[in-house]
Amino acid sequence: SSKSGLLMNDTLESHNGQITFITWNEVYGKLTTSDSNGKIIVWLYYENQWCEEMVNKRDNTIVTGMKWSPDGKNICIIYNDGIY
Repeated sequence: SSKSGLLMNDTLESHNGQITFITWNEVYGKLTTSDSNGKIIVWLYYENQWCEEMVNKRDNTIVTGMKWSPDGKNICIIYNDGIY
């Protein structure tokens, strides 16, 4: 028998577009997602559910990359227009 690393299964329903990027903050246990409409959400697991900790919306720009710093305090977000 093999043990899966999946601890939970939940639906994150705040995106209206197709999810384009997902990144995990190992230090603080946060999930960050972005979609094809330019919406970015930082999710925090609180009281047995995923909650939106921060939402950022840049119309007409799509995230092409995201990475948390090693200490988990900062995130670099790169957009298709070259702004970061």
